[in-house]
Amino acid sequence: ARWIAGKIDTQGLPVGRVLNLLRGSSMRTVSGLRGLYAWLALHSLKVRDTLIEADPLTVVLYGDVQPMSADTKQRILEGLREEARHHPAFRWQTRQNHPFGALADPALTDYFKASLDIEARDEASQSFVECIITVLCEGGADRALLDTLKNIVSDDTWWPAIRLPALKVWLRQVPSEIGRA
Repeated sequence: ARWIAGKIDTQGLPVGRVLNLLRGSSMRTVSGLRGLYAWLALHSLKVRDTLIEADPLTVVLYGDVQPMSADTKQRILEGLREEARHHPAFRWQTRQNHPFGALADPALTDYFKASLDIEARDEASQSFVECIITVLCEGGADRALLDTLKNIVSDDTWWPAIRLPALKVWLRQVPSEIGRA
């Protein structure tokens, strides 16, 4: 991936040609090339946004988003929101939570708060909020999210798959004297 990224970024390898090899007729990543696809998103600045927009889940599951900027991580999260809009079950068969923690970034605290403080409870919204909670559960949450997490835990209109992990995140962040009360 690093070699191909160098060819794209500095030697003019046509991006379209590479994308045609990595994506199938459905414009989704060919399963056997997901790792290459995801690592190319990390190493090539020229093609990164295109790869994230086309398949953000592959970028998260098969690559390394930790070293990416907060802006790039937010673009990935927005891509995941779009995935949830089109297919609410987009993560249900990929229960690898650990890669999602790499999207946790203190610079995104306001974004996380806004994403969690929504009134919608449709499947797409619930699916995306579950994804955000997974990010926070695996990667850590800022204490500024305590009230938001507490509201989710106490609101039975959220899926149990959201409320339980939100409780776990809240309990890890809550001051010890409140946690004992």
